[in-house]
Amino acid sequence: MVISNPSSFQEKFAITLSRSGYILVIFLSILLIAFITYLTISYTSLRKYIPGYPDIDNIDQILETDKENLSLINSVDQQNKQRDLWIKNLQNILSNNDSVLLPQVKEQLTNDSLDYKNIIFERSLADSLLRKKVEIEEKLIKQNEIKGILRSLNFLSPVEGNPSAFGGSNSFGVKYKTLMNTSVQSCMKGVVISTSKNMATIQHSENLISIYKSCTDLTVKPGDEISRGKEIGNTLDSTFHFELWHKGKPVELNKIVEN
Repeated sequence: MVISNPSSFQEKFAITLSRSGYILVIFLSILLIAFITYLTISYTSLRKYIPGYPDIDNIDQILETDKENLSLINSVDQQNKQRDLWIKNLQNILSNNDSVLLPQVKEQLTNDSLDYKNIIFERSLADSLLRKKVEIEEKLIKQNEIKGILRSLNFLSPVEGNPSAFGGSNSFGVKYKTLMNTSVQSCMKGVVISTSKNMATIQHSENLISIYKSCTDLTVKPGDEISRGKEIGNTLDSTFHFELWHKGKPVELNKIVEN
């Protein structure tokens, strides 16, 4: 490389570079240009026009916004955990369980900031009253359904008298106060499915089964088709035990039969 006077062509400066020297000079020139460009962008207003470059003047506002967003995310996560806990508690109550078992949710609440130690998952008085009301209404609906079935089948009391409930949780059916050796008759049309020394069982339509206990002198046997009012035997003593079952469940006959 030679630098000379353009008028006199007198040589002012001369340098001789090899091929590797030229490459080095070009590389250093590129680095110098890149460094100058970096300084120009970093310390002048040109940086504002670079897409994605943060606004240094508003850095405090950006950090505050990030904190607010993080707080909002934590709040939403906390609300989701509370909602899941509430749903699980509601499912347990609807499935007739008394409460959510705290050991099952302990792991879920480990990182929660709320204090659940004093929370008692129990049914409220209003919930208990509502359950009782629904239970009574369902029982009335069931009784009305069976009453309609018995009316359509022309139900007949097996003996004369008014039925009353047996005492005790293991007793089913009703009892009639009557005289010894009173005639016992079939309450509806059906088929005898079993007999024993003092008992007969008859299958009726609409998934009904009648059971006649405390009987004597039975006149029927399994397989007999009997009509409504047919005599099947006599009472063994002054208390006659009668049961009526519908779909495998005992019927509270004393609350259904209109005397």
